Amino acid sequence: MMFVTGAIGKDKRFVDRYVLSEDVTRVRSLEAIVRDKKRRREAVDEATTKLIDELRAKIKREGTTTFTTERIAEIAGLSSYYDNLYLFTSMAAHASPRELNTALVTDANGKVVSLSYEPVVDDLDMQLDYGISMMLYTLHETASHFSLDIVADIEELQKLNQQLAGPPR
Repeated sequence: MMFVTGAIGKDKRFVDRYVLSEDVTRVRSLEAIVRDKKRRREAVDEATTKLIDELRAKIKREGTTTFTTERIAEIAGLSSYYDNLYLFTSMAAHASPRELNTALVTDANGKVVSLSYEPVVDDLDMQLDYGISMMLYTLHETASHFSLDIVADIEELQKLNQQLAGPPR
């Protein structure tokens, strides 16, 4: 949400294009349902087929496209957060060979003896700092968007948070 909030603040046309991009996701979801029904040899109802056709026509007519998270972060001016936080936390949240490797417990001979399923959190202070920074950024963009009189207060909190974090790592 931080990337989306930032993109809305930086590009006034973004919100309209972003909302319309949901049509592409909707078609993909409906098509997945249709594929599954066909796999199970179930009938696909006419309303679903009609809706897919209507959405495809609308997407083509309006030139609707989707946005990658990376592109949204770029529009928001938050590519650094994407590169340094989002990618690494995504790797931890989704299964990958690296995550599987850290979950396997081996004996001295390298034989897998168990699976560690609890989270391992290294650099918690850095992750908390990023989390606080992200929250303050989102609050700032939201307050700015709605012209709330707390923008200066949030900016002061951002400065204090930077001081607490210390010099850049």
